[in-house]
Amino acid sequence: MKDKQREKEGLMYIRSNFDHFLDNLLDMVMIEAPTGYEQKRAEKMCEAFQLYGLHEVCIDEHGNAIGIRWGRCRDRYILLEAHMDTVFPFGTVSEIPKITDGKIFCPGIGDNTAGLAEILMVLETLQELSIETEYSLLFAGTVCEEGRGSLRGIKGILSDYGKQITQVITVDGFQYEDIVYNATGIVTKKITLQGRGGHSAEQGIAPQAILTGAEMVNQIKNIDLPLESGATLAVTMFSSGNEENPHTIPETADVIVNYRCRSSLDLQRIDEQLLRLVWEICNRAEILYNIETLCDIPAGTQSREVGIVRALAEVIRDLGGEVRYAEGGCTNANAAIHAGIPAVAVGSSNIDYREHTLQEYMEVEKARICIEEIYLLILRLSAHGEEIDERANLQ
Repeated sequence: MKDKQREKEGLMYIRSNFDHFLDNLLDMVMIEAPTGYEQKRAEKMCEAFQLYGLHEVCIDEHGNAIGIRWGRCRDRYILLEAHMDTVFPFGTVSEIPKITDGKIFCPGIGDNTAGLAEILMVLETLQELSIETEYSLLFAGTVCEEGRGSLRGIKGILSDYGKQITQVITVDGFQYEDIVYNATGIVTKKITLQGRGGHSAEQGIAPQAILTGAEMVNQIKNIDLPLESGATLAVTMFSSGNEENPHTIPETADVIVNYRCRSSLDLQRIDEQLLRLVWEICNRAEILYNIETLCDIPAGTQSREVGIVRALAEVIRDLGGEVRYAEGGCTNANAAIHAGIPAVAVGSSNIDYREHTLQEYMEVEKARICIEEIYLLILRLSAHGEEIDERANLQ
């Protein structure tokens, strides 16, 4: 009965003070944070953490903003985090967006500014209602989730706190009725080919990087993909030469390849095939090459029966939603799942709101449901103590 009363009081508080979320959201979206340049947002998050009474508030060595809300158990943490970076360069957001017909249009508003404002609203609710939890809560705004960041921020937190973190809740740009409980790994590699260059009128210039690169791009489609683990593969860039010198045979060519799947072993198999293909083509052409890893995000799977997944499904249903289990997804939760820590990614809106485009938007009222979802999940996880520490259920 006490747990239900705390849940009811929290939902009432969130609904009565939802304008606090909007204030934080509109303030935060004006602090632009391309990947690798999250310092000012980290400072803003730390100010809020201190205002709400968290302990050991700091910007850690990785650039993350962190703070602790002590529970009865001080050596076990539930990590609640959202990444601070967006995919947009400085200068994209120039004025405070307006709410029009219940929507906010602004690049980065949903991915992932809303996630930051939502965890602050959850924190405010817990503090105002003086709710005591079994496990301590580690709040974080993390760096380098997008692009070539490769989840550097959350990887750092997991390394620093190790087995003290028992569950991870990531708030990121997915639909709030989706449960993202599997981790789609991503590997992106840049292959640079070095050949001979010269005037395009010359005959017999070999080996040519551009021709070898073209053959490589054409052959990559033949790599065998394990579709059962959701594997995809794409050449995302092929470049060589420049139009300012259209009569010059270029000395170099670059090929960027991106592949993804939920299995670490399958990622390795794709990688081995790619490396063998590159070696065979370049060896045959007698051309030099170099391979650089641009992005390496780990993969992983876990059972739907893990406590945090079951708890989130129950919360979604109790809030009137329809549970959908996402078979994959790439979020900060990847790092936790790969490390054997039960984790889920929780959405901050209700639809695909054109994230990563200049037309990005979110529906304001639906964000309230997301906050309620996170709040209830925290309460239900922390109410069960050791029952939720279920690493053994991971596959």
